[in-house]
Amino acid sequence: RGIKASPESAIILYNFAAFLENHRKDYSLADDYYQRALEADPTDTDIHAAYADFLEDRIKNKKLAQRHRLIANGAHAAVSSAKNTKHSEPGTPTARGPAGTNRYADT
Repeated sequence: RGIKASPESAIILYNFAAFLENHRKDYSLADDYYQRALEADPTDTDIHAAYADFLEDRIKNKKLAQRHRLIANGAHAAVSSAKNTKHSEPGTPTARGPAGTNRYADT
């Protein structure tokens, strides 16, 4: 139902991919839905990280997994850095806070 209601929702596509992977064990279809989720939101670092795990653990494609892991880590670091940079007076150094949280950490 969720996919029919929101076929372009990255989070719904991701959740369905994870369901297919973990419950149905339909890795071919799960791969399709991970890719659709990334097409819907190519900047979602958590989906890149989950897809990297899927590729490495289920598909055994370490090279492609590493590519997605680098995207996830690189983009996540840039986003965290931007979110956690506190600007004070112009010309003064910036302070960085703790890194953000991963909304898919338990998946």
